[in-house]
Amino acid sequence: MEYETTLEWDLWFHSINNNKWDKGSYKKIHTIKNLYDYKIITEIFKQNHYQNGMFFIMKSGVFPNWEDPTNRMGGCLSFKITSDRVIDEWNNILLKCIQERIMDRNNDKVTGISISPKKEFNIIKVWFSDDDFDYKEIFIENDNSELNLNNSLYKKHTFN
Repeated sequence: MEYETTLEWDLWFHSINNNKWDKGSYKKIHTIKNLYDYKIITEIFKQNHYQNGMFFIMKSGVFPNWEDPTNRMGGCLSFKITSDRVIDEWNNILLKCIQERIMDRNNDKVTGISISPKKEFNIIKVWFSDDDFDYKEIFIENDNSELNLNNSLYKKHTFN
């Protein structure tokens, strides 16, 4: 099919009203296989959806938590996004993710992205399988975007 993505990506949801964090508390909603799926998601999901739960776009087969074997040795690059920009920023990084264009190279290390609501803003994260590279040198920034390295925080996944 034309417009297929190289990889399949799963859309997951976790409600902000659910205090459980076990695998059963996450709901797999859809699998993204092509750009038509991207278009459907961007047309259906609006600001109010992103304020009522956490959404994850993960490579198929990768569960959206840091304990997943694929995520364990990596970390997350987090961005604080103002509420009035969240739809544009999320749709932009979502497209880059499924096209494997978040970074200049090493896009195979990106396992997914997520968005989490806060009171006046949202947090968008880029998830990595490992951190044996310098993401600062290869992350692709856009002009007029809040998804820039000056507005970011990297946190390595660690076991307690």
